[in-house]
Amino acid sequence: MTATASTAHGAADRTTLRAAARDPYVRGIAAITLLAAVIRFAVIGIPSFWPDEAFTINILDGSLSHALHTIPDTESTPPLYYLIAWGWAKVFGTSEEGVRSLSALCGVLTVPVVAAAATRLVDRRTGLVAALLMATNPFLIWFAQEARAYALLVLLAAIGFQFFVRFLDTGDRRALVWWAVASALLLSTHYYGVLMVGAEAVWLVAAARPGTRGRVVGAIAAVGAVGLALVPLILKQRHNEFATPPAENASTFLRAIQVPKQFVVGFDAPAETLLAVVCLVLVVAGLALVVVRRTPQERERLYPAAFVGVVVLVIPMLLGAAGYGFVSARYEVAAMVPLAICVAAGLAAPKARLGPVLTALLVGIWLGIVVAVAADPLLQTRGDWRNAAESLGPPPPGGRAIVVSPASGGPSMRLYLPGATPITTPYVSVSQIDVMTVRTSKDESLGKIAAAPGAPKPGLPPSFSECGRKKTRTYMIVRYCSNGPVAVAVNVFGGLRLDDLTWVALQQRG
Repeated sequence: MTATASTAHGAADRTTLRAAARDPYVRGIAAITLLAAVIRFAVIGIPSFWPDEAFTINILDGSLSHALHTIPDTESTPPLYYLIAWGWAKVFGTSEEGVRSLSALCGVLTVPVVAAAATRLVDRRTGLVAALLMATNPFLIWFAQEARAYALLVLLAAIGFQFFVRFLDTGDRRALVWWAVASALLLSTHYYGVLMVGAEAVWLVAAARPGTRGRVVGAIAAVGAVGLALVPLILKQRHNEFATPPAENASTFLRAIQVPKQFVVGFDAPAETLLAVVCLVLVVAGLALVVVRRTPQERERLYPAAFVGVVVLVIPMLLGAAGYGFVSARYEVAAMVPLAICVAAGLAAPKARLGPVLTALLVGIWLGIVVAVAADPLLQTRGDWRNAAESLGPPPPGGRAIVVSPASGGPSMRLYLPGATPITTPYVSVSQIDVMTVRTSKDESLGKIAAAPGAPKPGLPPSFSECGRKKTRTYMIVRYCSNGPVAVAVNVFGGLRLDDLTWVALQQRG
């Protein structure tokens, strides 16, 4: 290329960029993406690390070899997120802000990717509304502020779906290749990615044009090879229970009901039931507008999105009905990508006069939920572990035992209490016993079985007496002190607990 041609090419690029910067659509997507960034990064460090995140920090806080050896023992997901997060943590650290910023970035990037898919599938108005829904949805924001794999799962699902739509639209071979790459990465992030990939693969085969079926089958086979490579890890992890929150050990029917509720209001919200009903009505109204305000041709273009979204939701329910506990909103969160586009297509329909009003109501409610959750630790459903640990102060010279309930909070407390280790012996010699209960939701209570201040506790050596008590909205601590180290039977700790919850005992030396 000559110098003159190079200069002309550069000038053309600058002209294109200036034209794009003046495009209202581009400005709208940029503004919505900025809104998504502000929402996700503004309060990223406020919630404590909850137990699942504690397992993530345990993986990241060490060498790469440590991470690779820990993943099979403590996780039930593939390694990609943890490998990326390991490198990320070496740069940004393992503080709440540092390690969660990876998920926040994934959440922000998801917004323009979904907008691109919606725009190609329907039109620009749909792209803008889809971006707004993804930017403000409380469920997605929760995962964008969590040091787990789900925000990356949604981003890769969105990227794969965007190339899936592009290939259906143009037959571009490069789009098919990039779909295969994104799908392979999706499978390497979470095993539930197979639902999204499988649904897209079925549609690709069914819709393959003459002469492209071979390429489609080849791309699917390449993704399948990645899935097969993960089988040894799946077999090693199949008995792990660490990544299954106790709250999700409910019936299949109950968890199936929770999926749409959590999709529209998140894990918790003020006036949760009422807002969930209102938001679901608004979502259904958006889908109804697709039927009554979109042309048959426009509705037909949405069939792939509807098919993929429904498959990701229905397959786990069918497996659950067959006796397998696979229904979980967090695992099926990728379905929100195609389903949000379907809802946006109705809300953005040109002849739908109610569309802007319904969109404003839905987004307004969601932003209100986000603000309320950020302001109230009990709505964050993580537990106020950091502040509870800080309230304990340093251990005394004789060491202390910490009785933690619920027991699932043990990993979080170990993060915030340097040197704390599980007690594995029948007796422990300590001069202080701190009994702690932490609320992880607004529906839990504190101190239901706590003794009155100063009351003796059976089973403790006589030298121990209550020497302190603290109760807040989020946690309660009762402290027992002795003049020096005394051997205490660990089995008496269960009788000290403050609520009818499971418990775990930790030791911290002075």
